[in-house]
Amino acid sequence: MNEIYKWKLKDTVIIDIFFIISFIGIIILLGIISIIYLMIFILFYIIMNLLIAVICYDCPHQGHFCPGLSQLLFGSFLSKKIIKKEVISRKMMRITLIFYALIGMGNFIFAFIVIIITLWTTLWWITLIPPLFFLIYATIAWPILCPKCTNKENCPVRNFKKYF
Repeated sequence: MNEIYKWKLKDTVIIDIFFIISFIGIIILLGIISIIYLMIFILFYIIMNLLIAVICYDCPHQGHFCPGLSQLLFGSFLSKKIIKKEVISRKMMRITLIFYALIGMGNFIFAFIVIIITLWTTLWWITLIPPLFFLIYATIAWPILCPKCTNKENCPVRNFKKYF
């Protein structure tokens, strides 16, 4: 395995600003709309991080900053605490990846839909900020950060096709 890339703050800070703006925007707008919607979003965000902990069980970045998938998720840190170098079966990884895809993307899509439907008539320009910043983040983060990752050949998310 290659030497683990030592990530620097400058590697991610500009890209992560887009995620932070999107994430904080979602939290604020869902909080304005309904505390129940906000709690649903936070619950699924926590579940998403627990799934990342399973996905990252064999990553050299386990317990540290993850350059690719979980830049601002705490799953990589949880993985070191929860998963103690146990072997995750191919079937378990497949199920985990499916749930991660559904819950991860579904959670953000849910938030964007609730925000846009609820606030479109009064604050239409504000409703576009979180999805726009998330789209910018996703478009530039993965192509820039994933290639630098030490685990790019073995990452289950980057190479999800090998599990199906």
